[in-house]
Amino acid sequence: MRCPALLLAAVLVGCASAPPVKPIGDVKSVVGVWQGFLTTKDVRDPLILTIREDGSYAAATSLGGGMSGTLRIHEGKLVLQPAQGRGGTLTLHEGKGKRMLRGLRDDGAATLELRE
Repeated sequence: MRCPALLLAAVLVGCASAPPVKPIGDVKSVVGVWQGFLTTKDVRDPLILTIREDGSYAAATSLGGGMSGTLRIHEGKLVLQPAQGRGGTLTLHEGKGKRMLRGLRDDGAATLELRE
């Protein structure tokens, strides 16, 4: 019976560590290089996401994967529209001088967590 309580505590601590959500009004507000991880059920792969002022992006993983495409804002979230493959949606979290992008691939099979 202690395992579910420990799991719930771990989840709550993980959620509490992210700054609050801040709606994205313009792609230019998130321009730059973001680093973090792409996580699937099998792999946690380092990821670098470069967001450009023209609304384009490039992403590269340590395993040699990569993609590029365009970005748009929908309901305060950043929507990745790749030239090929699956896209995703990212939410900006900001507070106490920290900024983070967190998101989910469209098929739900991968999560992203990136820091500026």
